[in-house]
Amino acid sequence: MTTQTNYTVDEWNLLVQAPALATLFIIQAAPYNRIAVAHKLLATIAVISETAPHGPHTELIHAVVAAIQAGRMPRQPSAHPRDLAEARRWVLAQCRQIGALLEQKAPEAEAKAFTGWLIRIGRRVMVGTNANDLGDVRMVAAQMQSGLALEMLSSALTFPFGVGASVRAA
Repeated sequence: MTTQTNYTVDEWNLLVQAPALATLFIIQAAPYNRIAVAHKLLATIAVISETAPHGPHTELIHAVVAAIQAGRMPRQPSAHPRDLAEARRWVLAQCRQIGALLEQKAPEAEAKAFTGWLIRIGRRVMVGTNANDLGDVRMVAAQMQSGLALEMLSSALTFPFGVGASVRAA
């Protein structure tokens, strides 16, 4: 099992950012209004809070949750994306780095648990909106776009032994 001591400062920063990156990627998928974004952010907080007492029992997940709950904020990127398309590419690239990092440093079971946790966060964020946040017709389209984003997130987190291979399996 791995904890913060098994990672460099930059690697640990990336892992602590992982739940926010998963959330951001789903939120960026559709034109949600401020209320919907707030609901989605609350869904992320709920998943992280639920993880502490009854979530997956891996040292890595618990260490990341403890860091988040202690208020240890990851460093912000030095360069900020100029537009939504660039932001989505950046987030997806970060998720690919997370998958590669887990493949390199974490035991397979722990990597699968961590990736599954991120996908659960993405799924919870995806469904964490109600129809009043967008209007019924736009909500259907937004949910479809979010579903595609969840598949992309899962794919980005996938590495050779298939950790993120199926959104439905997580």
